[in-house]
Amino acid sequence: MIADIKGWLPVICLALAGFIFVTTELMPIGILPDLARDLNKSEAFTGLLVTVYAWSVALMSLPLTIATARLDRRTLMLVLMSVFTVSQWLASVAATFPFLMAARLMTSLCHAVFWSITAPLAVRVAPNGQPTKALTIVAAITSLAAILGMPIGAMISHSLGWRPVFVIIGVLALVITLILFKYLPPAAGDTKDKIGMLKSVARNKSLLRIYLLTVLTVSGHFTAFTYMSPLLAKNGGFAPTTIAVLLLLLGCSGIVGNLIINRNFINHPKMSMVLPLTILSGSLLAAHFASSTLAGAIFLCAIWGASMGASSLVFQTSVLKKAPDAPDVANSIYSGIFNVGIGGGALIGNNIFDHLGISAVTFGGAVFVCLAAVLSLTTLREKQTPQPKVHRAQD
Repeated sequence: MIADIKGWLPVICLALAGFIFVTTELMPIGILPDLARDLNKSEAFTGLLVTVYAWSVALMSLPLTIATARLDRRTLMLVLMSVFTVSQWLASVAATFPFLMAARLMTSLCHAVFWSITAPLAVRVAPNGQPTKALTIVAAITSLAAILGMPIGAMISHSLGWRPVFVIIGVLALVITLILFKYLPPAAGDTKDKIGMLKSVARNKSLLRIYLLTVLTVSGHFTAFTYMSPLLAKNGGFAPTTIAVLLLLLGCSGIVGNLIINRNFINHPKMSMVLPLTILSGSLLAAHFASSTLAGAIFLCAIWGASMGASSLVFQTSVLKKAPDAPDVANSIYSGIFNVGIGGGALIGNNIFDHLGISAVTFGGAVFVCLAAVLSLTTLREKQTPQPKVHRAQD
């Protein structure tokens, strides 16, 4: 038993690192009112902390991944975690919006490389060549960022202010860095021709469709989710503590969605893509009305979180299955695409919030997810082709 846990410890450590990266990326969503009030900015303008961060990741993921391709993965991961730690503490002492944005951009550069190498690295260090299980562990623990990270950060912010939130994230990052230093084994960089691999990815039509579905889905989700706190406060009149609990429920449901899809994806890959997107579309269309009562808000958060969690795991797994010979490049593009969706959704939500009011943001998000759901139906018309297995790489 202890040997089994020790064998999986590197994967768990990578998942914990993913937890704090996602936590800090999403944190402004949970503490948006506190940030806006303290920095003397509107909530809509403060939401740019999410947009600029995400677009920085999107812009830099591929070039930084190519630039660091030959570096040992263990060394690179430790450098990324160290810089991340410092950036959190800089954010905690930011007195102005530009300073906080600069600290966030510092974090985003680490993020750009981190998610490009984490999933492939988790597959490489997984015991007994169990890539799907490794990815599920990373996805599940990362999902806890929405379940625990952001809601707990929101509670701390409401009680003590938003600055201690980033101090705590920095401390957790330092601890995880030390754990990785002890348990993450060396993993050689990739000497393959990245430009040739990039061309191969660009010719992979199935992979390109996954990228398109990802950017549409994530854009729709974050158009609404970025402004979830003010939406629940206005529509339902919920107190900050209740909103934090509802966000916690949404995150918990994401893990349930991950587990359901993990059990069914191999046997039903097409339906595993179509069904969650259809449910997510419906939840966004109903969000404005459902969020006006506590029972409705609970049901909304449950199905919204489960369907989004399921969709994210399907996209991530599909990317690695469809590009087994170019995992770093394919994953760096996926990370960039995902963050285009985050930043685009936050910006679209910002404009809808400014011009049409908070109640319209969920309808705006639903447009994108509905389009993704319609496009996903094309998978049902495809002939099933065997997917190549992802083998554990030998260093």
